[in-house]
Amino acid sequence: MAGKPYFPPPPPRDSAPPAGDAGIARLLAPHLGVDHYIEVDRIIDNQMESPRDGSYAVGFYPDFDHPGAGGNAIFSAHETWNHFQGPFYQLNQAKAGDEISVVMGDGKQLRYRVFSNTRYQVDTMPMAEILWPSKRPPGEEWLTLLTCGGRIVYDDSGFGEYLDRDVVVAKRIS
Repeated sequence: MAGKPYFPPPPPRDSAPPAGDAGIARLLAPHLGVDHYIEVDRIIDNQMESPRDGSYAVGFYPDFDHPGAGGNAIFSAHETWNHFQGPFYQLNQAKAGDEISVVMGDGKQLRYRVFSNTRYQVDTMPMAEILWPSKRPPGEEWLTLLTCGGRIVYDDSGFGEYLDRDVVVAKRIS
């Protein structure tokens, strides 16, 4: 993709990932390079915590809906982390019709189909509508994935701040 700096994949893990919390084990979207374990994150002072294991974990926010409960389950992960690809490095390439699976702790897979991929400026993104979508039909279950994306402003250390966020939304199909 033109204009995006290259970040290599992170090195292999030295140990197995921790066991999943909240009964959710993994998030899978092979066509987007996503096969990562789930880390429970929280909302603190009205801010979404970022996954602490930035290279390997996808954050799940139990403050919102739970997968399988018929609402809008929220997940986030880094696009890049410490100059390596993060779990959502290719999320901006999601297309309508792509499938994403949530693997529960008991092995059951919940399947979702992407219907929206939107890039927002971080200072004008409609967070309330993203988290509690008014257009979600009653009883329809959604999965919302958030990551940094787009424009980056770098500082002297070589690290940067993303000015945009990518938001992918998928509807449960089974």
